[in-house]
Amino acid sequence: MRVVAHRPVQHPRASQPTGTRTTGQHPRASRPATRHTNLSTAATSFVGRGEDLAQLGALLPDARLVTLVGPGGVGKTRLAAELAAGWQAPDGAWLAELAGVSDPAGVPAAVCGALGVRPGADLAGQLSDRELLIVLDNCEHLVGACATAAQEILGRCPGVRILATSREPLTAAGERVYPVLPLPVPPPAVGMEDALEVPALRLFADRAAAAVYGFRLTQENLPAVAEICRRLDGLPLAIELACARLRTLPAAELAARLDDRFRLLTGGNRAGLPRHQTLRGVVGWTWDLLTEPERTLARRLAVFAGGATLEAAEAVCADERLPSGEVAGLLGGLADKSFVQLREEPGAPPRYRMLDTIRAYAQAALAEAGEPGRFLRAHARYFLARAEEAEPLLRTSAQVAHLAWLRREHDNLAAALRHAVGTGDADTAVRLAAALAWYSTVRGNHWEAAGWMREVLAMPGADSGGGAPRRALATAYASDAMHHFAIQDFGRGQRSAARAAELAGDDAHPAVTLVRALLGAQATGSGEFTELVEHPDPWLSATGHLYRGFAAELRGDAPAAARHFAAAREAFAVVGDGWGLAGAVRHLGAGYGLGGDHFAAIAALEQAIGFAGAVGADDDAAWLRAERGMAQLRAGDLAAARADVASARTSGHALRSPMVTAFAEAVLGEVSRHAGEPAQARSLLTAARRRLDEVTGVPQRVRLLPLTALARLAAAGGKPAEARGLLAEALGLVLPADPGPVQDRPAIAGVAEVLADLALAEGRPADAARLLGYAAAVRGARDQGNPDVRRVETAARAALAGGYEELHVQAANLTAEDAVTQLTALAPQLRRA
Repeated sequence: MRVVAHRPVQHPRASQPTGTRTTGQHPRASRPATRHTNLSTAATSFVGRGEDLAQLGALLPDARLVTLVGPGGVGKTRLAAELAAGWQAPDGAWLAELAGVSDPAGVPAAVCGALGVRPGADLAGQLSDRELLIVLDNCEHLVGACATAAQEILGRCPGVRILATSREPLTAAGERVYPVLPLPVPPPAVGMEDALEVPALRLFADRAAAAVYGFRLTQENLPAVAEICRRLDGLPLAIELACARLRTLPAAELAARLDDRFRLLTGGNRAGLPRHQTLRGVVGWTWDLLTEPERTLARRLAVFAGGATLEAAEAVCADERLPSGEVAGLLGGLADKSFVQLREEPGAPPRYRMLDTIRAYAQAALAEAGEPGRFLRAHARYFLARAEEAEPLLRTSAQVAHLAWLRREHDNLAAALRHAVGTGDADTAVRLAAALAWYSTVRGNHWEAAGWMREVLAMPGADSGGGAPRRALATAYASDAMHHFAIQDFGRGQRSAARAAELAGDDAHPAVTLVRALLGAQATGSGEFTELVEHPDPWLSATGHLYRGFAAELRGDAPAAARHFAAAREAFAVVGDGWGLAGAVRHLGAGYGLGGDHFAAIAALEQAIGFAGAVGADDDAAWLRAERGMAQLRAGDLAAARADVASARTSGHALRSPMVTAFAEAVLGEVSRHAGEPAQARSLLTAARRRLDEVTGVPQRVRLLPLTALARLAAAGGKPAEARGLLAEALGLVLPADPGPVQDRPAIAGVAEVLADLALAEGRPADAARLLGYAAAVRGARDQGNPDVRRVETAARAALAGGYEELHVQAANLTAEDAVTQLTALAPQLRRA
């Protein structure tokens, strides 16, 4: 009897290009190179599994029984065949296909048939001196018989190794289970430059080109193809079925029809297994292998949009037919059978998630059982209770843990809100909207949240609360106001704030108190926020200091702004609110930068990014990275600036945030301008401006950035007429005909500084000196950290000799109001020019 000593080796194909077939060498292969096998040659390329091949190539020499486990259609059979085809053993590699075997007693005969040995005889005895690899394919309906056969063979045949594929482990002695996962899918904003690096997209492109002559991925079809791959969970078989449909449907229409995926995705390989010819057949095969209690739990789990913890599954899915004490065991069974996936992350309870395709099948089963309404209501009740429990803790030192829970359950919370709105349950909708009010503010996606609030508050009966407590209704209106203020829809914001104030009682939610104070400040132009600063609630008091800082900054009182932001920082630190700390520290950093202390400005922004990241405010963190890039630019570190802003731009794409993306592109344009790359700068700034034109609710300072930077480029490039047109538009933004009680004086000062740049370029250094003075008067301080301001000042001083100081000081000593008046008078001149 020969005993073969195996050592881990890299699988011979693991490092080869996709679709190649190579010959590898088994560590002890000493017989002639002629191989014995019944494996057929693959007709299609092998895509996206190089890492799996490498890991299995290292695992199989030491583990004599390896089971590839995963959901139907994930590619277990193909992976096993590729591994076996590259595996060298003296007596070959053999595939035993078990899908057609219905009787467990037929497993040994099927293996004998595959190996070409005598059926009915002692199988292990016939293999005892062989060195070979057996692939037991599709074991899930015969796991017991396969486990028995594997243990018998391995116990008596030391030269044999077994590679099994199954939707659940064999649970045999010595078994090593290797999970086969779906192919990685593209991120939401994948670009052409990265598309073919994504395995799911690479597979789609390959199979689509085979199905439709001339097909290739393009900038036009990439969004639809990426959406198809994501919605099909990266399942190779589902992607291949979708590609076959391209003969009759373009990619965009195919993506739009995926809600009906089971009727749509049919017509697979006619030579393949019947259950692999339709998507329904793939999932139905696994469904039929579940026990009745497992099917009951599986269909009820379909109400979860983002997966479920054990606690949530017990609370929502259990009833008299399915006691809560049985749920844990049944979840384990569903995970073993690859019907749900178990996901674990540090600091969070394990999570059971269905692939979207499996969930769609389970949803149909739930509807067939007549249970969807009952369990969707149970789902909404559970998440409403948990959200209401978490809400008041978001303004305490416990916020990080509760924000983390809200982020993990975002899809479930949105599904619960969607169900309440869709079924006319105004009580649940209003209460849940109120419970999510501050979370949605911290999260920063104001457009999405504003849309939800409009839907909730437009529901019949919602304005009277629909049965919800009056406090919840007032909070919902306050949330609506904050989101609409954030997207610059001040009319809607003011109406909702007024309604929130009207509904407020003595126990008003902090959000109601906040919007009531904002309403008062907008009406009077006062920036004192005394109601907030003196409030007994420490969080509201801290917020009052923050808003006092904003008001002082807007009116050009930089020293007062710094004092209030420092007070807010200290107060938020006592409360334990990291999101508030991020806001306070960020604005302190802006003040440091204004004074020319770049090191302190960058350090403050670093802190703010840390605070925002800790509470999961991803939009804010990305925005702050772009601001840190601007601070690096002002400090003269162009390389660090470019790296920071490129990172922010990538995050903006990933977060689907056009505002973050446009802001980052504008700052990148500024970096290019300072690096002496005017063509690149113009391209980036123009793209940012175009993107901002497509977005509603853009803050004034964000819209100004590409305008003023393009004006500087035009002035430097000898295009004064173009610069004047851009600056006329900029002045119109900061000095509208009806400015209201509050002006953004730092923004006005910023435009004045660009006007000074234009004056210098046109040979008017005296005007440049005056304009820099007006800017200092309006802002309340000279911007000592701005390299453009320093450049213009230096050139104007040189041109005017000793006359600069008098002109500049005379303008800088004006009141802010008088300086604004002087700048307002320039607007008609710019428009005429």
